[in-house]
Amino acid sequence: MNKMKCNDFSLKVFVEDTDFQGFVYHANYLKYLERAR
Repeated sequence: MNKMKCNDFSLKVFVEDTDFQGFVYHANYLKYLERAR
Protein backbone atom coordinates (compact mmCIF):
# COMPACT_ATOMS: atom_id res chain seq x y z
CA MET A 1 0.00 0.00 0.00
CA ASN A 2 1.39 3.40 -1.00
CA LYS A 3 1.36 6.18 1.52
CA MET A 4 1.22 9.83 0.57
CA LYS A 5 4.30 11.85 1.33
CA CYS A 6 3.78 14.98 3.34
CA ASN A 7 6.12 17.96 3.56
CA ASP A 8 5.86 21.04 5.75
CA PHE A 9 7.30 24.35 4.62
CA SER A 10 7.03 27.56 6.63
CA LEU A 11 7.05 30.81 4.72
CA LYS A 12 6.62 34.41 5.76
CA VAL A 13 4.22 36.22 3.43
CA PHE A 14 5.17 39.83 2.88
CA VAL A 15 2.78 42.71 2.26
CA GLU A 16 3.98 43.17 -1.32
CA ASP A 17 2.81 39.60 -2.09
CA THR A 18 -0.82 40.39 -1.19
CA ASP A 19 -3.63 42.34 -2.78
CA PHE A 20 -5.55 45.20 -1.17
CA GLN A 21 -7.74 42.76 0.80
CA GLY A 22 -4.77 40.94 2.30
CA PHE A 23 -5.03 37.80 0.17
CA VAL A 24 -1.94 36.35 -1.47
CA TYR A 25 -1.91 37.20 -5.17
CA HIS A 26 -2.44 33.95 -7.14
CA ALA A 27 0.73 34.26 -9.26
CA ASN A 28 2.87 34.29 -6.11
CA TYR A 29 1.91 30.69 -5.36
CA LEU A 30 4.28 29.61 -8.14
CA LYS A 31 7.10 31.44 -6.40
CA TYR A 32 6.26 29.74 -3.11
CA LEU A 33 6.09 26.30 -4.72
CA GLU A 34 9.52 26.84 -6.25
CA ARG A 35 10.98 27.81 -2.86
CA ALA A 36 9.47 24.72 -1.22
CA ARG A 37 10.87 22.41 -3.89
